[in-house]
Amino acid sequence: MFSRKINGIPLAIYLYMRFDIEHNVSSLARGLKKRGLLVSGVSVQALAQAFEINELTIKKHLDQLCRDGWVKLERNKGDVFYKLGIIEDNKCKWLVDAPEKKHSISYQVKKAARERKKRKDSLRSVNKGLSYEAKKALAKRSMKGVFRTQSNGKTILKLFFNRYSDVMNDSFPIPENELDRQKFYSRQRAFANRFVEYCDNDVNFAIELMDYTFKNWKEVKKALGWTGIPSMSLFSTAAFVKKLKGYKKLGISRARGRKNDTGRRYDKEKSRHDPSEGF
Repeated sequence: MFSRKINGIPLAIYLYMRFDIEHNVSSLARGLKKRGLLVSGVSVQALAQAFEINELTIKKHLDQLCRDGWVKLERNKGDVFYKLGIIEDNKCKWLVDAPEKKHSISYQVKKAARERKKRKDSLRSVNKGLSYEAKKALAKRSMKGVFRTQSNGKTILKLFFNRYSDVMNDSFPIPENELDRQKFYSRQRAFANRFVEYCDNDVNFAIELMDYTFKNWKEVKKALGWTGIPSMSLFSTAAFVKKLKGYKKLGISRARGRKNDTGRRYDKEKSRHDPSEGF
């Protein structure tokens, strides 16, 4: 009977309206039926009372029925009607039984869902064709990439703390509370991983760039024009890493003494965060 799937309250509302048309309950349905229109005479207020739901929710369900092509909204001199079909050759032709139009929203959504399902099925078929050893090797390579990223972050973070102590002659401020310390290290590792990503996932280049920055920290600091301590969150800023690459490649002497966008952005972040949280 129904060509498109729908359930719950919208289906109950549709059946309630269709019952009114088929059994000529309302005068509006009887009158328009003689003119070849299958229009429900049940108002939104009547539907709200019948289902004990507020009118706004009823309208939302009616909008869903309109989007799915079950019902069509008709207006006539300020009055709103919901048409469910027409009568042709003494036969009722319901909108829900008509084929969906390819340009309709519901058709496009269902088409996209079918394509996603088709892609998933093709991936499953490929995986089914792999042997146990091939699947195991694929999983091992994937996990190796995850562990490699975590290892790179730890390496960079350890290097940062060492270089910070050498340059600043003091250890980096770390929270004393155990819970705060765990959050602190979690954030620092995230910053370190991001720094490696900005270095094109080349951990050796990231190490070289960090060494270069700490060796020339006073010059870098002066070129960018801010005051503050080096931090891992600073190295996780894309603009800062871009500047460092330029300094390392061309030299700091070309840099201007004025404060650039990187310096303003870092000062703004610094004013909002506590140094104990990684800034």
